[in-house]
Amino acid sequence: MIIIIFIIIIIFCILNNQSENFKNIKTPKCCLIQKRLSKDNKFKYIYTPLTGSYCNYNNLSSNNEELYFDGFNNWNNDTDCNDNSHLIGSCRHINKECVEFVKKDVCDKVKSMVWTPNVSCNDNIYIK
Repeated sequence: MIIIIFIIIIIFCILNNQSENFKNIKTPKCCLIQKRLSKDNKFKYIYTPLTGSYCNYNNLSSNNEELYFDGFNNWNNDTDCNDNSHLIGSCRHINKECVEFVKKDVCDKVKSMVWTPNVSCNDNIYIK
């Protein structure tokens, strides 16, 4: 009889602990970054904070969009996901190759690439 009570207590403790672990799982936060043409015919990045099921790559509608997730690669949604952010830009190799939605530290890993903040691959840059 004591063994059965002991087993019931152990099962109760395990189930109670598991439910508390599931409560600690955070809802994902991310930032949708879109490249859009502005009224003055210049491309610019638009930042939109998202949470939950909206943070899904399947929701992206074109190559002009990217998701950055809170807590990954030093991205902080609270401070980085706004139109004043200068963390995202393009990384190019003297107007031959260009990659959008790149942070400077990623671009700096390739020595022949030049990073420009808030400048799209569609915009011309001038290298001195």
